[in-house]
Order: sequence, then C-alpha cells, then structure tokens
Amino acid sequence: MKRMFIFVLFVLGLVFLVSCDSSAISLPTETKESIVSTATPLITHASTPLPSIAATPFSEPLMTENLVELFVGQERKDGSGSIGEAPYNNDHTGLHTQPLHLAFHDYKLYLFFSFKKSSSEVLDALLKQIKVSSGVQFEINPTDTNARNEVRYKMDIGEFDQTMTMQFGNTPEIFIFKAKPIQISLADASSDTPNLFFTGLPMGLNLLASDNQTITFVFSEPIDPAFNSVLPNIGEWTDDSHYTIKLSRDSFTDSPRIIFNLKSQRGNRLKEVDSYLNIRFFKERSWFNGGTNKEIVEGPRFRFYDNFIYSPDKSSYVANTYLEGAFGDEGGGYYGLVLEHRKKPAVILETANHIAGFPPKLQVYWLDNHRLIYNSNGKIQLYNVTSKLKTELILMPDPQKGYINNFTYDPFQKKLHVMWIKFDENGELGLAQLTHSLYDIAADHVKLIAEEPYKSESIEEYKYQILSLSMQPVKNGFYWTKVNKGSISTEYIGNNGVKDQAKGRIVGVSAQGVYLLDEPAYGKEGHDEANKRKLYYWKPGTAPQQILLPDNLGYLKAFGQSLSAQSFENTNLNFRFELKTNKWFPLNKEETTTTVPYQDSMAIYQQG
Repeated sequence: MKRMFIFVLFVLGLVFLVSCDSSAISLPTETKESIVSTATPLITHASTPLPSIAATPFSEPLMTENLVELFVGQERKDGSGSIGEAPYNNDHTGLHTQPLHLAFHDYKLYLFFSFKKSSSEVLDALLKQIKVSSGVQFEINPTDTNARNEVRYKMDIGEFDQTMTMQFGNTPEIFIFKAKPIQISLADASSDTPNLFFTGLPMGLNLLASDNQTITFVFSEPIDPAFNSVLPNIGEWTDDSHYTIKLSRDSFTDSPRIIFNLKSQRGNRLKEVDSYLNIRFFKERSWFNGGTNKEIVEGPRFRFYDNFIYSPDKSSYVANTYLEGAFGDEGGGYYGLVLEHRKKPAVILETANHIAGFPPKLQVYWLDNHRLIYNSNGKIQLYNVTSKLKTELILMPDPQKGYINNFTYDPFQKKLHVMWIKFDENGELGLAQLTHSLYDIAADHVKLIAEEPYKSESIEEYKYQILSLSMQPVKNGFYWTKVNKGSISTEYIGNNGVKDQAKGRIVGVSAQGVYLLDEPAYGKEGHDEANKRKLYYWKPGTAPQQILLPDNLGYLKAFGQSLSAQSFENTNLNFRFELKTNKWFPLNKEETTTTVPYQDSMAIYQQG
C-alpha cells in the first residue's frame, strides 16, 4: 500500500511539470549596475544593447586578440583636447610589445579603446581584464559603434599621485607619470645674437632670424634616438639634447615650418603646441629719425621690430614684433614684447600679446628708467628692469562682468587712468556705460584715488571689437574721447578746471592741441566712404581747423607730434602732415617701400 502511494505521487508530479506553460519560465537578466570602490574598476554598462554574434562555447578571451584601438589622451582645464599616445590605432596595427611610459601634463587623463565585434559575454570578460593601480578610480562607458560593428569605449581616470599603472589583459603594462613638458630653448642668447625665440604661442613656437646663420635648439631632456622625427629634417643631432640647423632661405618654402615629433628617453613629450616651429626670415630694414632723417642703429635685433618706445634716458627700449594673426573674428594679431638693453641679451616680456585693431599701438609707458607698465592681453603689468620682477597691477573684481577698455599713464601728475567697460544685465556690451578709475602708482602696486561712472557709451570700432576710448594727458590738462548716441567727441579738462569739447576721436597730439578724426561709427551708413571722414586740428578754446584729406589717403597714425597716413590703394606710399602749411608730403621721397609704425612720442619710420 505504501509503495502504491509513492508511485501515485510520482505520476502526479510528472503531470504537473508537463502541464506548465514554458513561456512563464524566465532566466535571470543581465544586471546593469556600477561597482564603486577605490580599488575596483567603476564600469558603467551600456544603456542600449551591445552588438552580438552567434553564441559559441565561452572561453576566456585574450586582450591581444580582441583589442583593436587604444588611445591615451589628456584634457586641458579649458576642455580642449591635447596630445595623446596611440599604442593601438583603428587600423588594427601598432601593438606595443614592451611596457609603455607616458607623461601626463595636463588636467584630466582619459582613454579611448575598441574591441572586435563580439558577444556581450566576451565584451564583459574583456572589460574585467582592465586593471589600474590600487586606489585610483576610473569609469568606463561605451561611446559608439563603428562600421565594422566594433564597440568603442571611453575610460575616465580619477586623481592619482605622481605615478600610476594600468594594464589591458595580457598586453604590456602602461606606466603614467606626471611631468612638465619637454622645454626647448636656444643654445646662444648673447647680446649680439641676430634672432629671437618665442614660446607659448597659440599656434606654435616662433623663431625670428636673419638669413645664413646656425641655430642650435636645446631640449630639456635627453631624446630617445628611436623617436626623434623632425620634418623636414634639415638639421642634425649633435647629441641626444641638441639639434642644429643651418638657416637659409633656400632651405624652406615661403612659409617655413618644422614639426618636432619627439619623445624623451623616459617617455616625456613636448606640449602639443610646441611641436610646431614657425621660422620667419627678416630682410634688411632700417630705422630713421623723422625729424633729421638720420638712421637709428640699436643692435642686431633692431630690424625685427615693428615699433619701440625708449626709456627716459634712452638706455633701454621696449619693442613689439608681429608673430601671427588673430583667431576668428577677434581682430588684430599676436605680438611679442621685448625689452632691450644695450650690449645685453634681449628680455622677452610677453610671448603672445594680443593687440586688437589697426594700427597696432604699442601700449607701453615708462614710469622712470627702471619701471614700465604695459598692456598684457587686457591686463596691466608692471615690470622692474632692475629686479626683473613682473607684477599684475590691477585685478578686475569679476572678469565675467567686463574688462579694461583702455588705460594711460599721466607722467605730469604721476597717475594711472583706467577705463573699464562692463557688460550689461544681458551679458552684452551693447550701450554699456563705462567706469573711469584713477590710481596712484607706488613702488610695486597701485592705490585707488577715485572711481566714477564715465558719461560715455560703448561703440564698435570693428565687428566684435569695441572702440578703445582715447585718453591723452598733456602738461596743462587731459583729453578723453567719449560717445553719445553713436556720435564721437573729445573733451578737454584743464588743470585750472576749464572744459571744452569738439567732434571726433583723438588720432594724434601736439604740444598745443590734438588731431581729431570725425567719421560715422562702425555699422553706420557711410562708414567706409572716404568723403564722410573729416580731420581736424583742435586747440581748446578755439574752433577746430579742418585738414584736407586727399583722395585714398587713410590709415591715420600719430607721427611724433604730427600725423602720418598710408595710401588706401598702395600701402607702400606714406605721407606726413605739416601743420604750418596744412599740407601732406611724401614721408621719404627716395624710398617707396617705407612702412610707418604707430608712434606717440617720437617720429620714426622704417625703410625696407
């Protein structure tokens, strides 16, 4: 009886299993969760299905057989990418067979890598083979799938100390170390060197040189001889840190550029932008005094400069030289700013000083023979020639709300005038009011004396560029330019409190008065028409005296206490104005290739 009962239960169990609907049986689904730990990889799985192939018996996949791309990159603080290393590339070549040593220069470390088309089971197994140093967090996320159906991932690395290690399965280890980029300098920087070397530029290194000389570049770290590509390779390595070029115009095209693709023996690299060296040759050109027409000679680098300002005792001067054009619509260009002492090496004050507009005014003011202030990309720097100390004088309280529109130093009152332009409530320059600040300059800092709203609007000089409102101190008073309802005028305030005003903006100054240009504002009808421009010479207390502007004569520039002008049609034709006769004369009758720099205090010009 007992055996019969057991048999009945067995049969009933079989009947129950057969009667069940197989669709109601569910297998466990893949759990898509992140594991966070300082010692465990943080892997975020894809939110969309990964491409898969037909199921096959699973075996542990080898990384070397599945990894088809690996790129180690660095991101700067501004979000722009920087140079990286590609042990594998997307052509499935470049497998590194030895451990890699890579330098980390910037802000954030990341990787891109791709696997062959595989099942999700294989992909998960490969991801789990990625290891990093203990204590370093990382996160992996799929980014896209290419035409070969290969999955691409991005791996973000967290903070680490000076070094870290990572390894992809059975590939050799990758060692990451923090370091400053390799630096490049010139072997010779003596007082009689006929070249200038500028680093830190947005578009690469710049070498300004004379024809037919030998230049030796010095690298701050020994270079790996197996990884020292230079294109075009027109020089030679004298040792593992020195590369020598014999400079000749015949060696280059019209726009010579050298590309350094180097790695040091410990795995360090140049900063990406320093991989490009632009070489500019200067033809012979000379400077002349506009009053005496006698040549000015100031050493082997004098031919490089576009403009210069002497110290009061004329023992030193600061000069600028054009290096490269501006980006997009920002206008103007980038200039190097150089301090020269007689019989001493040049001191490069700024390697990439952006100056907007035309002409490129050199905004430098000597406080005495040992101190000067200058415009450094919209900031005011004070430089002490003796101590070689550079100090930023004025910090905008909130740079997001505005910037310096213009500044000038008053040598008579020993005061610094700064015009601030501030954004309106919508973050636009529009018709924003300006603020005028007056400072007293001490030994190495400034003291605010007065600050008040300036009764002027902002106005465009060029597209996306606000007119820099002129301020001009003179012995007996102060001139400044202002805008009201789109109309430009200049006001004079005498030391005795007397005020006067005339139409136009300041383009030059003499001991007795100023030259004013009256023209429609940018964007207004008639702005580009020569007959709508009017030039005046104005002495406060008298009516402005109109100056005849010949046809096609434009690009007005100060020329000592007078004016110069360049032809619209032929930029090699330059003229100067003579106030006594109210006439324009060729600046130099014998030389048609004269160029005229912007000058405030000394009338000089170039030939060549």
